[in-house]
Amino acid sequence: MNQTLNKNKIKQIINQTPSDKLEEITNILIDEIPVCHYEKIICKIKNINGTLKIDKKSLKETEDYITNAFKEIEEGNICFNCYSYQNGSYSYYGEDYDIHYYSNEEMDEILDKTFEFGKSLIYHKEYHKAIKILEKILNAKYWCEEVIGPEYADNGEVIDTFETDIENLNDSLDFDLNIVKLFIVYGLLVTQNYDNFQKIYDYLSYYHLKDSLKLGIEEIKDIDLFLKKWIEFLKTKGTQKSERLLNEAIKLQESEHA
Repeated sequence: MNQTLNKNKIKQIINQTPSDKLEEITNILIDEIPVCHYEKIICKIKNINGTLKIDKKSLKETEDYITNAFKEIEEGNICFNCYSYQNGSYSYYGEDYDIHYYSNEEMDEILDKTFEFGKSLIYHKEYHKAIKILEKILNAKYWCEEVIGPEYADNGEVIDTFETDIENLNDSLDFDLNIVKLFIVYGLLVTQNYDNFQKIYDYLSYYHLKDSLKLGIEEIKDIDLFLKKWIEFLKTKGTQKSERLLNEAIKLQESEHA
């Protein structure tokens, strides 16, 4: 049974439910909502009621925390970690090594808080602030402290420090960097910031445009206009990635007209 049929069936049941049972039905539905969706749903309801607003004091405090934390990160006072290990293959120069990157509690706390704050700003329709906050995760200068591998020592001794790319750490983070990019794309679409198609193109490195459309609490307006310009932009790229995005955009355009 598809989603539309399920929705219609639930609506039908609710409409046939006696008024004295509606609170019980509401509690059943609330209990089934995943915790990660609470804030989004609450903001959707407040937006309908006209009561959606953000705590300005809390916003300023969190912004200051994130600004100061990323200053510490970019100055190399808070780093990722890594160590080299033999990968079992050999080259002309001898046995080859790979690098295992990993995060730590201090870094995770900053990045997790930044990601959650960025999503909260999206849900509260603070789109320009959200984009700025989420792009900090992607664009900051990160440093990595290389330690001796655990097969040789387990004392955490740092043997080198170097600049690294956040993409190297994607597997060790508590969230997917591609989801961060999708939230930014949603923010760009809902604000109709279509001037920078290249940024949208760069951020759609793994997922699809359609994956970003429902991330916030508002529907994307004038999606037809965007898709028309987006398709024209993609036709100029001539890459394998642009072909994938172009095919998807055409299908999405057709579905909008169906």
